[in-house]
Amino acid sequence: MALHTKIKHIDTLPNGVLRFRSKFPQDFAEALDKPALQVHIKNREGIAFHREYQAILQEHERIVRRQIIGLTPARRILC
Repeated sequence: MALHTKIKHIDTLPNGVLRFRSKFPQDFAEALDKPALQVHIKNREGIAFHREYQAILQEHERIVRRQIIGLTPARRILC
């Protein structure tokens, strides 16, 4: 018996490769000139998969955070 779960932002391409795909907010997508972060996942299971998944999620957050800082007027401070 196998256990299957759905992990957010992960889908399987027709050739069997796992892909992380997460859309950027609309105004950031226009500034970045790309609608989403798409990365092929090398590891398919276990701890190695989860480490890679977490690293990609952190990279997505880092990109969005940089855009927030870049698009925010200098006199306004984010909390």
